[in-house]
Amino acid sequence: MEVIGVVVVLVIAAIIALSLRSAGKRRDALAGLARALGGHSFSNGAEGVFEGVATRLEFETRGSGSSSESWTYIHCQLPTGYPFTLHVAKHGWLDSNGSPRDGVADLQFGDEAFDKRYRVEGAPTDVVRRVLTPEARVYLLVEGNAELMTEDGRLRLAVRGWLEDWSKSGPALTCVARIAAAVRQATLSVEAETPMVQAADVYRGIPSDAPLQQARAARAAEVQHVEASLAGRAQRLKTLQVVIVVVFVIGALAAMSSMMGGP
Repeated sequence: MEVIGVVVVLVIAAIIALSLRSAGKRRDALAGLARALGGHSFSNGAEGVFEGVATRLEFETRGSGSSSESWTYIHCQLPTGYPFTLHVAKHGWLDSNGSPRDGVADLQFGDEAFDKRYRVEGAPTDVVRRVLTPEARVYLLVEGNAELMTEDGRLRLAVRGWLEDWSKSGPALTCVARIAAAVRQATLSVEAETPMVQAADVYRGIPSDAPLQQARAARAAEVQHVEASLAGRAQRLKTLQVVIVVVFVIGALAAMSSMMGGP
């Protein structure tokens, strides 16, 4: 019994030592990230400015117990005044490449590997095509299991695993910061392609920005449509999950009742 007790103590001590070592490594990694961002670190992340964009990196855990997964989230501030929404995620089992869902197109880039791997939903379409550059698509392909989406005025990249090493966190930061920074210029480039017209005038033609204003309104409406469709889809998924749980509980209670009432 004494031998067993000693073994148990040694195992516990080893677990504690490994945990402390892991925590120390994470603190060092976060301190290095804070220096790279010119900001500060906190318990599970760091924030500052990267390539001129306000940036926040966080280490999070999805799920619990044996089903838990480590993820890194990188949030980059989007420029204000430029309507933009984006949702990039892997195609699901029943999600065919290029097919619309809930009235939202799966944007194609003529990049077979990327188009096959990821579903891209976003607006304005012409802005999305400009900001998802070949370099950004290569990063997402190499990463293989990434999510990219807008939320609360920021662009969020989610990557499985904790990107503690700069060799991994650096490319991720570069990808999302450059996409966020490109939204303004991409929008201006699109607007520059909108033709001006001459308004009717008795004495001379006066340039009119009516087509530009109409194009802006159309892009804003496109963004609202995509955001509403994605929000509706997310709500339906939550409802389905609740229904599944309720059905499971009812089935379990019915089975228990049947067993207790049996012979």
